[in-house]
Amino acid sequence: MDNSVSSISTTTVTPGQSANREPNLSAADKMEVAQISLQKEQQQAKAQQEAEQEKRQDEDKTQIDDVVASLNQLLEVQDRDVKFVVDERDGQFFTSVLNRSTDELIREIPTEEYRQLEERLKKFQDAIGQTTGLFVDQLV
Repeated sequence: MDNSVSSISTTTVTPGQSANREPNLSAADKMEVAQISLQKEQQQAKAQQEAEQEKRQDEDKTQIDDVVASLNQLLEVQDRDVKFVVDERDGQFFTSVLNRSTDELIREIPTEEYRQLEERLKKFQDAIGQTTGLFVDQLV
């Protein structure tokens, strides 16, 4: 009779562990998974920031409209011949002061010259590429 003893190995699986069901990942694979996870988190954070910024802009627009409406009411009660109009172009607010009876433009804030200067500066920055400032192209 052969007296060989066979051993049976048992593994204990604690909650939260899997019994070697997930494949062994190399360090590069783990790094790639971590980078993908980080990118997803960054995208979610960016989307949340954009939503919050849009909400703030809507609140700002509402507040500005309320102020302009009350200002126009005050000017009408005082029998002034001007009115204020707020317009949003390209995500920026512009205020126009108009003659109430003729709707003739008296003044626009910001001025046309300021907007042209701002546009030229943006084009200049785009032309010189990624910059850290208007006149500095690299940090030392």
